[in-house]
Formats: sequence, structure tokens, C-alpha cells
Amino acid sequence: AHAYHGVFGSHVGLVLRRLRRICAKYGSRPRFVCCSATIANPLQHAARLLGLAEEGLALVGAEQDGGPAGERTLAVWLPKELPPSAA
Repeated sequence: AHAYHGVFGSHVGLVLRRLRRICAKYGSRPRFVCCSATIANPLQHAARLLGLAEEGLALVGAEQDGGPAGERTLAVWLPKELPPSAA
């Protein structure tokens, strides 16, 4: 994930808000998909970036991912304990 700071960050936010305003003028309501694997407050971050209320956003976590995935196998190996060496 990237966090935009300073002039570039505010420019990205203003461009996205302008896009929403133009779309609304022509009767369109675009959906924005924001992706992050590491951000602490994804809803708050997306709301501030897009100029929307957090209540109007949905958070989809990895457990809700509908994408295809291969079978997973988990193996746990616990070696037997060895006596302490005499060295």
C-alpha cells in the first residue's frame, strides 16, 4: 500500500473527488476499489481519500475473498527433545 503525502497526496484526493462530482453530474455513481494489505485504518483512509463517509464504505477482508485459490496443506513437525550436550 502507498500513503500519499504532501502536495501529491492532496492532488490525488482532489482528482478523485472531482471525478466523483463529474460522474454525479451525469448520473453515474462509480465504485472505487481501494486495496491495502498493511494499512492500519483502511476505512478511514479510503473515506478521507475519496471524500466519503466511512458508513458508505464496505471493508472486504481476506476471509471474504471469493477469488479462486488452490488447496492448502498445513504440516506441523515437532522434533523430539534431545538431552543437553555435555560440551
